[in-house]
Amino acid sequence: MPNCKAIAVFGSSQIKEDSHAYKEARELGFLLAKNGITVINGGYRGVMEASSRGAEEAGGRSIGVTVATFPSKANSYLTEEIKMTGWKDRVFKLMDLADGYVLFEGGTGTLVELAIVWEMAEKGLATDKPVILLGKCWKETVEFLEKVNPYIRKRSDSIKFAASPKDVLQVLTAL
Repeated sequence: MPNCKAIAVFGSSQIKEDSHAYKEARELGFLLAKNGITVINGGYRGVMEASSRGAEEAGGRSIGVTVATFPSKANSYLTEEIKMTGWKDRVFKLMDLADGYVLFEGGTGTLVELAIVWEMAEKGLATDKPVILLGKCWKETVEFLEKVNPYIRKRSDSIKFAASPKDVLQVLTAL
């Protein structure tokens, strides 16, 4: 992971602290921070809070990219908050700051983020930035999209799949 200084973590803001997804996001934040990688996320609750919390517990950094017009407060585990004026600016700031992306299962916002990072990878605009999809849902989603839509393809080098936070680290190490 020599070229990987920061990873953007995307996922649902709706997950609760006692859920499996929260525990995985917290573990991922911890593992990334223990390996000297800054966690970047949207700065609010759910996966964002959990990954920031894990990074803090490991003594690492987490940067939250928030939106000035959102009524929610940033989570308390961030070491830095960057406020953007709009949602689109926020998404692209997250992508610009990161050396790679990990996507947890999430709602339509996470699906939009996947579409953007996938398109960047497909167009060669972020070929050196790994896109790692964590969870069974993503593999099935990508395979379904490839099957039913001839205009969607997954380049073997643009998207990687991981079953656990430890698998994410293995993927990053293999790159």
